[in-house]
Amino acid sequence: MGIAYTPARSASIEYKAESGMIPCSAVATSARQNEWTISIGDVHRFILSGNRSKAEELVQAYGELYDFAFTAPVKPRELQRLDCDEARDGTVWADSDEGFPFHYQFRGHHWEYFALEGVRKWTVLDDPDTLTSHGPYTEVVK
Repeated sequence: MGIAYTPARSASIEYKAESGMIPCSAVATSARQNEWTISIGDVHRFILSGNRSKAEELVQAYGELYDFAFTAPVKPRELQRLDCDEARDGTVWADSDEGFPFHYQFRGHHWEYFALEGVRKWTVLDDPDTLTSHGPYTEVVK
């Protein structure tokens, strides 16, 4: 997500990760802000002799590594019906029918469905009412 600088007597820099965590930060240990205590998680701390831009650069680099290593879980989209443009982007959608659940996907110029019970294969959808009658539909995230 990025860094935030807080000017004060004891200036600080924090990196807020996409998950909401703050994996690394820096606090100025001198009034001239030429020495910073860098914290990585709750375990590692070290002193950086350098100006604010160097501290920001270091905090940004560690933060981006954290985001890369610990990606935030993707929250699936939910639609009340599938007869809209947003649903036609190639996403696989699961309906809310607990008795006989299906997956749906728009492919090219038509909808296909996949039965999660019984015959398990993608088939061209011949009943467009199922795109509106078994909602909400949830995006299947792999």
